[in-house]
Amino acid sequence: MMSKTKFMLTLFAALFSIISCRSPSDSLKSNKTLTNPELISKKNDEVSLMTFNVENLFDTEHDANKEDFTYLPLSLKKNSTEVQNFCKTQKPHYQSECFSMDWSPEVLKTKFKKIGQVIKSVDHGQGPDNLFLIEVENENVLRLLVKNELSQLGYQTIVLIEGPDERGIDPGFISKFPLSGKPQLHIIPFKDLNEGESKTAKKTRGILEASVLIWLADFSHIRFAVPPTY
Repeated sequence: MMSKTKFMLTLFAALFSIISCRSPSDSLKSNKTLTNPELISKKNDEVSLMTFNVENLFDTEHDANKEDFTYLPLSLKKNSTEVQNFCKTQKPHYQSECFSMDWSPEVLKTKFKKIGQVIKSVDHGQGPDNLFLIEVENENVLRLLVKNELSQLGYQTIVLIEGPDERGIDPGFISKFPLSGKPQLHIIPFKDLNEGESKTAKKTRGILEASVLIWLADFSHIRFAVPPTY
């Protein structure tokens, strides 16, 4: 008879995803199968991890001291001098997006739904045990995603630590296992001979570290589940 083992898994969400991917909407518009069931199903003695670049997952509110103006409702943008002045400073492509994109509650709801579809394509609709999300604005929008699309999947740990990124995007982490200890955000000590470049580089996303406790009768190995790319 196997004895239960207490296993502490320490996880690091890096600056970039393990694999680059397009937006959930791009993937879902494809006629190709989202995933291969053999690659995304796990056995009882396995723990699954997935990394997912959700590409600009912003809520619809402005965060103080962050340049999140592009991702705000158009009704708010038009009436904000601060937003208008910021958009004027952007390069042509980004300037157009900054002025005209309507990041409304309805648009965010659609993004939640599509992200949820990708996550629930893992393990027969149950989602991965541990999920790293790249490009998340704040803990609020991460909790909204879990509440709106993943509430039935058993995620109990939600972690995001605000870093120095000027737009306000950070790595986030959710897990079906309980948190162990205090999460940390490791800021990458960039150095450059060009002092101006170093100042900019230091304002990028850090590396999120979090530990969770896992109880398994027989812990064999960890399987990684990665979203598709097209």
